[in-house]
Amino acid sequence: MNAFFVNDVPVHSITFGSYNTWERWHLFPTTRPLIAPPKPVTKLEKVNGYNGYLDYTKVLSNYMTFNDREGNWDFRVIETSQNSWANVYNDIVDKLDGKYFDSIVLQDEPTYKYRGRLTVSTWKNNQQETTITIKYRLYPYKILVSSSVKDWLWDELDLTSNVDDIFYTSFAVNGYAYKSIINPNSHAVSADLNCSAACKVGNQRLVSGMNKGALTLQPGVNQFYFTGNSTIGLSYIMDEEVL
Repeated sequence: MNAFFVNDVPVHSITFGSYNTWERWHLFPTTRPLIAPPKPVTKLEKVNGYNGYLDYTKVLSNYMTFNDREGNWDFRVIETSQNSWANVYNDIVDKLDGKYFDSIVLQDEPTYKYRGRLTVSTWKNNQQETTITIKYRLYPYKILVSSSVKDWLWDELDLTSNVDDIFYTSFAVNGYAYKSIINPNSHAVSADLNCSAACKVGNQRLVSGMNKGALTLQPGVNQFYFTGNSTIGLSYIMDEEVL
């Protein structure tokens, strides 16, 4: 993403997909744009005779979950003869209001992208200036812009054969096989299984060919029991997500 400057001062723009707030509309934020951190989902219960609260936050899982990031940005419109507030207003509503974006990048944080939905919540116009407020509701995790699919090969680590497979791209099932799969992300991900022949994982049937989203991998070690006779290719996306 390009950086935009006015008189050598950064304009602190935001890029929504292919739309940059300064390059397209000459919007200047009233304060440096920030994105609110996500709030953790907690479950606390008061029990009579117990000091404080019982914390059930991680009873159903061994990891934390988070609500969406929510907040807003305020912008001033820098008007020119070709950039009237009315034209800007109509174009912003058309391009942003209610739209979902898979890539939202702040000029001040160019290595990460966010994803979520925007709304044009308020628009104020007086004799002095025109301002606009854009609200956001974004996925709790931010993603490295350079994210890509990564293949992990356990064999490359050259460990002894009595150590169970953890990272791999393919494995064979001859009758049955127990497999442990590590998800190093801090969130659950879906894994695809490409099977050379029909087989089963637990009680779930897998067809010959690609089984999209066949497994849900929770953070940490996931254990599965496969039955049948098949060579199975495993793939899932490492988003490199952080809070």
